[in-house]
Amino acid sequence: MFYGLGADGTVGANKNTIKIIGSETDNYAQGYFVYDSKKSGSITTSHLRFGKEKILNPYLLSKADFIACHNPSFLEKI
Repeated sequence: MFYGLGADGTVGANKNTIKIIGSETDNYAQGYFVYDSKKSGSITTSHLRFGKEKILNPYLLSKADFIACHNPSFLEKI
């Protein structure tokens, strides 16, 4: 799960990561993105899933093995 700031490149980088892992490895990959496309500077959340088993349904993650926060001020807000 990645928390970013609108227009900081986090969502774009995560979309590229999903494409690379899905096409260049034996893992299945899925990205689910939550962001306000109209506001630069708002919070973006990228829910990325990878694994050897097929991913059947998209959903928001309720817990994650890895969390990245690209803006230190989010640590107190989220």
